[in-house]
Amino acid sequence: MSFNYKPFVEILPEKADAWRNYCICIACKDANGRDNALLKKFPYKTERIQTHLKKCQHFKNKYFEIYVELFEVETISGENNDINNPNKRLRRESTGSVFSTISRSNSSTNSTKITISPLDSFVARPLATRSLSKNEETMFERLLIQATVSAGFSLQWVENKEIQELFYFLNPALKLPGRKALGGRILDDESKILENEMTQKLKDDPVRITLSFDGWTNILNQNILDSIFITSEGKVIIWKAIDISGDFERWKEVVKKTEAMFEEIDKMGVKLIAVVTDSASSYAAARRRLRFKYVHITFLPCFAHQMNLCVGEIFKESDRFKQASIKAIKIALYFKSPNNKYFIGHLRTLQKESYGKYIQIAIGNDTRWNSHYECFCTLIKSKGALRTLGSKFEPPEQSTSRQPNDPLYLPANIFHFA
Repeated sequence: MSFNYKPFVEILPEKADAWRNYCICIACKDANGRDNALLKKFPYKTERIQTHLKKCQHFKNKYFEIYVELFEVETISGENNDINNPNKRLRRESTGSVFSTISRSNSSTNSTKITISPLDSFVARPLATRSLSKNEETMFERLLIQATVSAGFSLQWVENKEIQELFYFLNPALKLPGRKALGGRILDDESKILENEMTQKLKDDPVRITLSFDGWTNILNQNILDSIFITSEGKVIIWKAIDISGDFERWKEVVKKTEAMFEEIDKMGVKLIAVVTDSASSYAAARRRLRFKYVHITFLPCFAHQMNLCVGEIFKESDRFKQASIKAIKIALYFKSPNNKYFIGHLRTLQKESYGKYIQIAIGNDTRWNSHYECFCTLIKSKGALRTLGSKFEPPEQSTSRQPNDPLYLPANIFHFA
């Protein structure tokens, strides 16, 4: 048989012939009773089963979706039918399946013949008619928290009405967890899984691991010590961050924190080959002492910090670089000040006309890596627009008190810098 009809019939012990038994329709038995169904028994043969099920109204009512998949449903409507337009799309819905008109033709009696078949062949919705299994639910929750973190969504997005309607449309069996479950149990479970995966990756490293940690201050003025691992292939893996606001930053405290990290890493079964720390005096003093105790580990200062110090020394020694950086920072601050919106607007217009895009001028920050570099780069990219702006709003040679009707012009120091 091309289709398994066995679930829909009951095979009787009575023989129909030498090769097959009789059977009865289960739908007929459930509707009319077994005795009445026995009166309509038929041989357990594919053609006979198909013939019976196609004519059986009880089978059609009980297994409508399967009935439509097995047999084409033909609906004949007469002249007084509401469907007068043969090109009009009809839609018929039932639980777990959607049906749509695929062909129509006019018969000689002016009636419309509508053949309906399932859209399941064209639309893949494998989970739309059943609930998720335990493994599928776990995977769904993992994907949900990963998407939330990756996209930077608030935990409340799962309680948004439109989001819930979208998921219900995709699969009515899917039930979104609440924000407390998403940020609690699901997040904790995913964190444990990622931590185990991270530990396994570190253990499997063919060489050894480099530990790097540094302190920084967040917007809440909390002193945070963050730690990362660097594999032998150069892959960075974030480990953890702890609040050390209430601790001293002397070399003794740095040594204690470092040795505590060593103990925790040793319990994880991870082997270290190097440690990279900040170039501050307390960290430098701690490195000098730890080198003698842990001779199998190489202690290094932060290379980026060293490069930053080198570049800073160059700017201090070169008067030309020093003056250029001072002027660049003044120009950047001027075009970032809310008091100069008029000239900022004209600069943006000139940028759009000259470059076809807007260039946001960055501001240098002593505690932010590469901020001065970005500041200089954005000014160089806007050099043409700045010069055009200076020519349009050139200040007068002799400064006089400005009258209300006088046109605006750039300050003399900004004009000469630009």
